[in-house]
Amino acid sequence: MFDFYGVAFIGVLNSYSVAHANFSSDNIFTKYDGEMVYNFCADFVIPAEDGELAAMITEWNKGIPKKLDLISKIMDRVELLGGANLIWS
Repeated sequence: MFDFYGVAFIGVLNSYSVAHANFSSDNIFTKYDGEMVYNFCADFVIPAEDGELAAMITEWNKGIPKKLDLISKIMDRVELLGGANLIWS
């Protein structure tokens, strides 16, 4: 994706770190510059930042109870944007 578009953004679905307190639509995506991506450091890659996707991920991280259908909508949105969901094993 990075090679094709010249830019890409990676992101995570769940915020577990200290940064969780500052987790918002403004800091969900990290610009990918060709560096090594390590296992489990990202859940998806997209060609451009997207406000709708950011809003869904922010909602997902608000707390309990989680709306399980929301995770499907997030993954579908990533694919609609021309991105890829990263599945680590």
